[in-house]
This record gives sequence, C-alpha cells and structure tokens, in this order.
Amino acid sequence: MRSAAFTGVAFVLLASVASAASIEGEYLEVRNANMWAGPCLANAEIGLIGNQATMAWKVTKGTYQDVKLDGLSVVAVVYGDRTFGVGDKVKTETLFIVDKQATKPQQKALVAMASKLAGKTIQKVIAVKTSKIKMDIGSDDDTGYSIVDAGIATVRTRRLKKADNTCGTKERMAYPVLAKVSDEQGAYTLESSFTGDEFDGQYVDRFWRGGIIGKFSIK
Repeated sequence: MRSAAFTGVAFVLLASVASAASIEGEYLEVRNANMWAGPCLANAEIGLIGNQATMAWKVTKGTYQDVKLDGLSVVAVVYGDRTFGVGDKVKTETLFIVDKQATKPQQKALVAMASKLAGKTIQKVIAVKTSKIKMDIGSDDDTGYSIVDAGIATVRTRRLKKADNTCGTKERMAYPVLAKVSDEQGAYTLESSFTGDEFDGQYVDRFWRGGIIGKFSIK
C-alpha cells in the first residue's frame, strides 16, 4: 500500500511539473544590422551597429509557470554595448512591454517565459511596461510579413526578395538569433522604431535585411 501511495504521489508531482511549462507560439526579431547578408556587408558592420534589437513573442497556446497565456504577447527592446553575436559576451539592458490584457500573474509569466527563451541575451531588466500589443505574423504563403505594435515599439517587415541581395552571393544568416527558435526565416525590415525614454535615444530604422520570423516552444 505504501508503494502504491508513493507511486501515486510521484505521478501527481510529475504531472504538476509537466503542466508548469508547455507552450508554443510565434517569434519575431529585428536588429539594426543586416542579419541576412553576404560577407561583404556583414563584416563591415561589426563593431559599428547591430547593438539594438526588438524581440517579440505571441503565445498561440499553452501555459508557463502554471499560468495560461493563450493569445498574449510580450515585447523586449534590448540595447547592447556592442554588436550582438560577435566576439565577447555583450552587456545588455532590456525594457519589457507586456500585453495590457494580461493579468498580473500572466504579465509575470510572460516576462519569465521570454527571459528563459532569450537566455543570456536578457541581462539587466530596467523596466516592465504594459501596452496594447498587436502582433500579426504572415502565413506560409506570405513568408516574411509581420506587424508588431506595442505603443513605444513598432515593427513592420516583408518577405526577402532577390533584389535585396547586395553582395552578389547567396545571402546567409550573418548573426545568430538572440532567442531559442525553430523554423526561422528571413524578413526585410520596412521599419523598426522605439519612442520611449528608457535608453540613451529613440530611433527609427528602415530598409534592413534585419529580421527573423520563427516559432518557439517550451515543453
């Protein structure tokens, strides 16, 4: 009887752990650098740009930390002290913008989820704000299309085209993605802007091969 009871308790504990994090959704990342570029362009950017990023996650379905997050989004605006993905570890500061529709527990879970998926990219969090967030990722028939509107942070992308190639060689991913992602595909940044006052300056970046669209999951 004791063995059966113990087995039952263990099963409940394992089930609880499993339910704490089972989540999936869509991911967008844009940088102030050409993420899709030949060496003639990518090498010229290192140390000069590529230190700003907007990262956005939209949960399709699932829970994290036992909190249901279906349909909710979170955006991270990240500043680094040097080009992301090159050489020594970049020191970063991050502003999170969480979905205004989320409850307090959901907001906390969204930040925790994004931080886990972004890993070492997220270091010092300087603020967490709330805003209405619109995040729309195009279907497979319109790969590369996206819109993110989180108030002080906005992004618009389209699909990459052959005409976007500037080096005369096959474009490649010049920098690693800043978060755990699957099915990544390139996107062309039509506009990426930040109008907050949390960092040294506001910016509007246009016309870069600087986007990644993909999927994320935690099981």
